[in-house]
Amino acid sequence: MPTFELTTPDGRVFEVNATDAATAHRALTQTIGSGTSPAPSAPATSSAPAGLGFDEATGARATQERFSGYNGIQTETGPDAALGYGLTRKADEMLVGPDSITNRASATLLNAAEMVGMGLPRNIGAGIATALGNGRTFRQNFDLAGDHLSALGRQSPGARDLGVAAGVVGSLGLPVANVLGGATLAQRAGNTAATVGGYSGIASLAESGLDRVAEPDTIAKAIKHAGFGVIAGGLTHGAIEVAAPRVSRAARDWLAPDAAPASAPAAAVPDVFPKGVSPAVAREAEAGQFGINLTKGQATGDYAQQASENMMARGGGDTPPGQAMRSFFQEQERQVGAAKGDIGRQIAGGADLVERPFDAGARVGEFARNSQRLAETVAGGEEAAAARASQALAPADPINAATDVAAGVRGRAAADRAQFKGSYDEAAREPGAFEPGSFDRIGPSIEARIANSDRPIPIDPALTPAASRAMADLGRAPPAGTSMAEVDQARKRLVALRGSTGQNATDRAAMDQVIRHYDDHVEDALASKLFSGSDRALDLYRTARSQFAGYQRTYRPQGAGDDVGRAMQQIVDRNAQPQEVASLLYGTSLTGNTGRAMRLADRLKEVLPAELWEQTQRGYLGRIVGDGLDHGKISDNIQKALSGEGRGLTYKLLGDAQVAGLRSIQSGLRSAAAAREAVPDWVKTLGKDDFEPKAVIENLFGKSTLTGNTASIQFAKGVRDVVGAESDTWAAVRQAGWQHLVAKPEGATADFGPQAIANRISNFLEKDGRGLATVMFSAEERATMKAFGNTMRTLTPARIAGGSASPNSDTAPMLARSLEALRKHEGKLNMLLSAVGLVSGGPAGAAAAYGVAKGAGAVASRIADRQALARAAEAAAGAPAAAAPVRPRPTPPKLPPIAGPLGPLLGLVGAN
Repeated sequence: MPTFELTTPDGRVFEVNATDAATAHRALTQTIGSGTSPAPSAPATSSAPAGLGFDEATGARATQERFSGYNGIQTETGPDAALGYGLTRKADEMLVGPDSITNRASATLLNAAEMVGMGLPRNIGAGIATALGNGRTFRQNFDLAGDHLSALGRQSPGARDLGVAAGVVGSLGLPVANVLGGATLAQRAGNTAATVGGYSGIASLAESGLDRVAEPDTIAKAIKHAGFGVIAGGLTHGAIEVAAPRVSRAARDWLAPDAAPASAPAAAVPDVFPKGVSPAVAREAEAGQFGINLTKGQATGDYAQQASENMMARGGGDTPPGQAMRSFFQEQERQVGAAKGDIGRQIAGGADLVERPFDAGARVGEFARNSQRLAETVAGGEEAAAARASQALAPADPINAATDVAAGVRGRAAADRAQFKGSYDEAAREPGAFEPGSFDRIGPSIEARIANSDRPIPIDPALTPAASRAMADLGRAPPAGTSMAEVDQARKRLVALRGSTGQNATDRAAMDQVIRHYDDHVEDALASKLFSGSDRALDLYRTARSQFAGYQRTYRPQGAGDDVGRAMQQIVDRNAQPQEVASLLYGTSLTGNTGRAMRLADRLKEVLPAELWEQTQRGYLGRIVGDGLDHGKISDNIQKALSGEGRGLTYKLLGDAQVAGLRSIQSGLRSAAAAREAVPDWVKTLGKDDFEPKAVIENLFGKSTLTGNTASIQFAKGVRDVVGAESDTWAAVRQAGWQHLVAKPEGATADFGPQAIANRISNFLEKDGRGLATVMFSAEERATMKAFGNTMRTLTPARIAGGSASPNSDTAPMLARSLEALRKHEGKLNMLLSAVGLVSGGPAGAAAAYGVAKGAGAVASRIADRQALARAAEAAAGAPAAAAPVRPRPTPPKLPPIAGPLGPLLGLVGAN
């Protein structure tokens, strides 16, 4: 928003933030007029024109409402009133020049032309200026003409009124409708109504500007004014003919007050405002419980009375009536503020816990922050304990552990292989020889042994080529000699053929079968004493064969279903990669552990040394806890490992201490999660906004609503349940809730008087905020709020046609503007009366009616001066118990006979 620098005539400089120059000037003028001057500051950059920093026409228009009487009666007082009037004078001079004979003549002529032409001259002039191309639009020219006319009138009120009077005289030549004839009062009143209604409609269209005559709002306004003109014309005509004698007597009474005693005895009058059951007394009683006094207009709800009270308060200047009413309303405003504070303290248990809703938001935010900190502290402690338990278990990376285990298995296999080979070599070195013919039929012997075995593997040249070749070799060339070395050499050839089987598992199994039965044949020969020589040969051969059989059982599959043997063979013979080994050891996942992994664990525990077995365990622990970052996943893994699908492998691999360590980790992580989950959702929600007080208030009462929503209810319940329904924090929240209802929101520019407060309380208690109100306040407190809302409704200005009648509201200046508009259009109202006179008595009647109107204004002024103070006292007293006494009126003298066409009408005025 731009900043405007305004310099007053006395040299003071002000900075004003506003949307445009006119608004800035209006704000400065109103601020100075209210008696509070902003502190001067350094010059600021402004986008306004040179000079005072505002457009002359806009500035003059902005100040006319309060300081229009600088050349007449000045209604504003105070230390800065002279400055306000000076600003208005300066703005007018910038617009039309200083007061001069020329300006006065212009004020007279222009007002006369505007009156006679019913606003059309201003439109015609704007149209001509636009057609000549002066650089402005019709609307700009039209508004500028109005600004000039207003400025001239303010400079020379007398010249303006003279022009209005001349215009009234000139209007005598306007045509008069005679559509109904004039035989009866109704016909004459109808003619007057038609004439005044037509002229009112035309004047309304001209006042809006001819460029807007086709707009719906302009047409509606013209129709409304025409209707008012019809009603006013007809009623005024009837009033003149019927009530003229009474008007004459009242005027003469007040013009000649000495004709009767000034203090006549009061007559008995009926009790028009009976106490006890009247709505006015009920309103006073309801407001009284909060210590708030009402005016008569507020208590009765009477628009006219409220308008009168407002007029005295705003237009009375330094007169006693004006001072009395202003003092009353100022005290009433103080009473309203005190009542708000009292209700807030009552809600908070008699204490002022917070000064504004923001303070309660800060308390709740700090409470929520501490709650989350406590939860994090507890959770952090549990997680630390879980981390210590995990460190004690020393989990290893599963891949690294698998690498170490595979190396250990291969090393053990190599040692076992070297052992049985050494035993065979030692047996082969034993001296001696087998009996001749011991191996002549070794081929048929092996074939017979295979055929008689439990699960023989057929020897087939296509399916088992190595085994088939081995049998053919044994048949063609049995061991050449009879020594143990020759027998061992033949066995080595068989082992070599086995190594040539490659990926043919059937051929390999067949070769294992051939070798086994070859060893059986040799052992049977030794046992049958067919070997002559060392007695150790048989023992050594049996030892070597036992060692070889153990190696085969440990590192070779023992049939098609031996998955553990295949796994060991994959590790030893096929150099399985670490990832493959890890899958063999621990399964592909905790939920996919199979019997092979558990059987392999048994095999490894037999094969591996203690340190490598521990490495196997640590790798499995690493598979469970992972990298330790995802606590939820770790807890789930432990659950699966201890009680789920992985429990078989867990209890096969791990010891009791390790299982207990996993349980400790799981317990700590679960406790940490529970501590965090125990934090209420509303605390977590605030945490996203860093526990800002503003976020607390918005969550309590809603961001887009002023009285809460469904989410607000849950938020309020959450706060109450955590801080405690009897705590000071909850009391502060409730006090803040009341303050939020009755305090004007920061930065709000809309009206926030009694009506706005009443509407918000009603919406909170009975509409959108009903659920939140039930959560936050007791039934008794809600009843108190409702009563206060009713009182605010009583203070709400009565409204007629959109106009407000009370000064105790942000909308109160509306009435002041209405009164100013009445003064501004005083000439047009006089013209209306002259039209009535024109219909009744021709040109003379119009002139007489205009004079009567001006005279009536003078009489009304005198009446107001004499009764204003009494009315102020009566208004401040609230609802009266009886009507004011009527003072006896003297009989007015007869007026002299009047000749001419107005004789009959004015004769009625002078009648008794």
